[in-house]
Amino acid sequence: MKKLSQETVNKNVDYIVDGIKEVITTFGPRAPGSKGEADAQEYFAKELGKYADEVKTQKFTLHPMAFMGWIYFEVAFMLAALVCLWFNINIASILLGVTAITLAVLQLMLYIHVTAPFFPKKTSSNVYAVKKPTGEVKRRIIFGAPFTKAEPSSSRPSLSRHCLLSPSLSVWLSLVYLLTASPFSPNP
Repeated sequence: MKKLSQETVNKNVDYIVDGIKEVITTFGPRAPGSKGEADAQEYFAKELGKYADEVKTQKFTLHPMAFMGWIYFEVAFMLAALVCLWFNINIASILLGVTAITLAVLQLMLYIHVTAPFFPKKTSSNVYAVKKPTGEVKRRIIFGAPFTKAEPSSSRPSLSRHCLLSPSLSVWLSLVYLLTASPFSPNP
């Protein structure tokens, strides 16, 4: 394998650092589906075009807030189940508890986006480039990088402050529900 000279390494490092600085200062926060993300993708497509034979873009839709937003549904169902249990509305309590647990399994374990339709839909894209080989193909190299970067937490809405609290609250409520609604519960 050919070893690069220190001058070439330094030149490449400078190019990478300058590119990162350019993206950060020019495009700012790049939340999924935002204008900043789209502008950064366009910038990278132009940069890749300088070195690749072809640059392609794949558009897709997403619901960026749904990734952690399902937890609010989970907590609401569990709280409602506990309230129903408190007032001896057992059927409703069981249905709400089972719904909450099913939601957690679908969203968290099976990664089925049940709550996505309740959150705004946005469009994003993947940008990739192809450099056609010359001679015999011995290896294929694939590089990937995310374009997104969220805003600093101090400028985000209150959702960011509760993201760590909500999963633990949801798990705690699920355990409390299972213990209190269980046929083995010490309550008469």
